[in-house]
Amino acid sequence: MNIPKNESELTVRWLQEIFRNYGSLSDFAVEPVSEHTGMTAPLVRLRLTFDSNTESGAPTSVIVKFASQKVPDFIHHYFYSSEHGFYQSHLADPSLIPLAKCYYSYCNPQEKSFILVLEDLKGYHSGSIKHGFTEKRLMNTVTFLARLHSKWWEKPISDAHWLKGHVFQLTIATNDYFKPAILKLSQTLQDDFLDYISVNIDKIIETAKRLQRTATEPPVTFIHGDSQFGNLFFDDNDALAAVIDWQLPARIKGVYDLASLIGISIPSKVRREYEHNLLDQYLNQLTDRGVSGYGMDQLQLDYSIALFYCGFRMLEACGFTINGSEEHIIWAKECIDRVQSLFEDWKIWETVGID
Repeated sequence: MNIPKNESELTVRWLQEIFRNYGSLSDFAVEPVSEHTGMTAPLVRLRLTFDSNTESGAPTSVIVKFASQKVPDFIHHYFYSSEHGFYQSHLADPSLIPLAKCYYSYCNPQEKSFILVLEDLKGYHSGSIKHGFTEKRLMNTVTFLARLHSKWWEKPISDAHWLKGHVFQLTIATNDYFKPAILKLSQTLQDDFLDYISVNIDKIIETAKRLQRTATEPPVTFIHGDSQFGNLFFDDNDALAAVIDWQLPARIKGVYDLASLIGISIPSKVRREYEHNLLDQYLNQLTDRGVSGYGMDQLQLDYSIALFYCGFRMLEACGFTINGSEEHIIWAKECIDRVQSLFEDWKIWETVGID
């Protein structure tokens, strides 16, 4: 069966193979997905039409995720292969993780081929890295993260050769794209914080290399890796309904999920209001689930180092994608504000040893 590389290559015959247990598929229509645009992978919604003998539970629509043919090779070898590996693994446990149902997954990095067919979550409310955060949603997400992390706290994970997300949690120390992206961002925007980073960028990279071992030192667990609001869906009561975009999972310290969610996913004012309560909630939930020997002092130190890496990962993404448009400039300035404020609040330069 030939694997479609984009929406134009989808056919009824190919889709029928996926949905044959639900009856005979007669037609489909392609729609854009306006509520969640993929940064590294194009998304489309398919409206499915089955014949009159459709089985109960047949989906009326699904989301299809393709490989982008415009991204660097490492996206194919790490991002896409990680998401495919997750959905094919025992870690994709719906009793532990609220997930969109996966109908089909395929990945071949050598051919730059990747496709994922997922449940359409149109009945739920999509979070956004720009809005959608409430205290209840934050608390519910932190409670979920504690439940996930406690399950795999200091436990080995079998059959997980695809679990490579730590490379991109620690992107400052592990790839060649960080420095050019930051310098591009600094050249596009006039900002004192960016100027300081640009002047000290080699020292920052060396510090990141020196500290990267701390992410994989005990205690470690299984993390989502990119738990910002844009990857979360909620029901009408603000309960967490689904977690999507499993491209950066890793076996490292759990606070990297907290840094993605709290540190860079919400505006500085909101973070400052809820941050310490959320950290308390996380630690209390870990303790209630049997995790011991991990106190608040260690959590805060680990969290501040995770903010160092996650903050720069956010700035790298801004620099990598910025195109000079007004929308991009506004968003980049918001990202810079978030990163600068958390560096100041948590005294991160001092923590990591940069003057």
